[in-house]
Amino acid sequence: MPVVDDVKRLLLHRFGAVLVAALLASIVLIQGPKLLALEHLRQLAVKNQARKMAAENARPSQEQIAKWEREVPGATIAEPSQFLVSLEYVAMQSGCTLGNTGDTPATPVEKAGALASIDTSVQVSGPYEALLKFLQMVRAEPRVMAVTRFSITASQHPRLQAEMSIRRYVRRADTLATLR
Repeated sequence: MPVVDDVKRLLLHRFGAVLVAALLASIVLIQGPKLLALEHLRQLAVKNQARKMAAENARPSQEQIAKWEREVPGATIAEPSQFLVSLEYVAMQSGCTLGNTGDTPATPVEKAGALASIDTSVQVSGPYEALLKFLQMVRAEPRVMAVTRFSITASQHPRLQAEMSIRRYVRRADTLATLR
């Protein structure tokens, strides 16, 4: 029986490498795409985790929220005229001409019981650079507000006519007494 053992050993030794290579090739061909998909999912999970951490780091602090709350004026009779004076100052500083303005009635902000929003339509004209500076100055205002619509049309070269909606936030008049 030594011949049979020699044949077995020879077959295993010689064809063992071929068998192992065939098994490895089949694993790579069959499992390779699945492994690539798993690696892609792992990379997406890492990106999502980084994005989640960045969002948590960008979340405003309690001090920042308190500062914003202090910057929200009360909805008093003087508030619209104060806002208009502020807009006129920004227009003057930016080199623009302020046109028609108009406020909508204050509407309560959902899930913010003491806040209301007022949309103001504003017309302003000036050269492109002045309009850009106007927008930058509106953005830098300490008052809590947002430009919700903006459009530019050509009027007389080099002046442009811009129409925008600015949403500003105020404390509702019925809640002012309870906050003090």
